[in-house]
Amino acid sequence: MNHNSNLWKILNLFWIILVFVPFFNGLGFIYAGWRVNETKWIDEGIIYMIPFIILSFTIFNNYVVYLTLIFLLIGIIRALMIIKPFLIKLEEKEDKEKSIQYTSDMKTVYENKDIVDSIDINNVSIEDLRRSGLFDNYKIEQIIKFRKEGYIFKSLDDLAQKLHLTNSEIDKLRRYIKINQKISNSRKLDI
Repeated sequence: MNHNSNLWKILNLFWIILVFVPFFNGLGFIYAGWRVNETKWIDEGIIYMIPFIILSFTIFNNYVVYLTLIFLLIGIIRALMIIKPFLIKLEEKEDKEKSIQYTSDMKTVYENKDIVDSIDINNVSIEDLRRSGLFDNYKIEQIIKFRKEGYIFKSLDDLAQKLHLTNSEIDKLRRYIKINQKISNSRKLDI
């Protein structure tokens, strides 16, 4: 799901609802902190749970009510302050997890040399490029975009620059990618 979509934001901000519930507003912060590995938000959540903890061990009185209202108001204001940092950290975390998954998938492909032959990036069919497992869908779409624009990759470094590949990805691709600057007829039909 696209990180800029409103649906993604709404689905990942449901914890805000908990912030508006007296005595349990700290649970929203604890969840948000746990979700993005931010311990200070978890600590804040525990602090906002103090009225609930006090109420569990004492008799209900006016001080607990005042404390609850103060912590509830502070919690709501603070929750509104951390929405943007939460979404940014969550997006970074999800991108990192996707990158780890992609790296893991690439490692599997590289370890099984029978899967991939040498690929001429300027002439390989889109189906063969997808089947190779060398690139994730986003990078394949980028290659397709460049090829539709008539761009011819001149070297592996050129490909790496256009696709923003890391040095380790370049090293792993080096034995599978070849660059032929002459375009075959099959590519012309493929585009």
